[in-house]
Amino acid sequence: MQVEQIFHRGRYRIDIHPIEMRMSQWAYAPRIFDTHQDIFLLDLTQSRWHLVAASETAQAFHCQLTCFPDGHRQYHLMFELDEGGNIYRVSLNQLSVSLSELSETLSAIQDATALE
Repeated sequence: MQVEQIFHRGRYRIDIHPIEMRMSQWAYAPRIFDTHQDIFLLDLTQSRWHLVAASETAQAFHCQLTCFPDGHRQYHLMFELDEGGNIYRVSLNQLSVSLSELSETLSAIQDATALE
């Protein structure tokens, strides 16, 4: 997996941080950065989240995530963009979530999967 992926003409960058979960089993934790505002939108490097894939369309960029130790269930994270390239909606598995609460939401899912 590439350690850096660029979306929407360089506006958004996803940095990948490899984390060894178990012997020879790696998770690739994403960190999403807005280069125009010079801020991290989401930092999962201290978590058990793994970026399976990332892609973009004309109006959005998408991340497919799994969470260890489960690793089987996939979560679709979508950042929808307005005509200026600004994020106006974030959804997780098609449910709208506020960008300010996204980290907390993913932490709650991570905690719940650890209990299963």
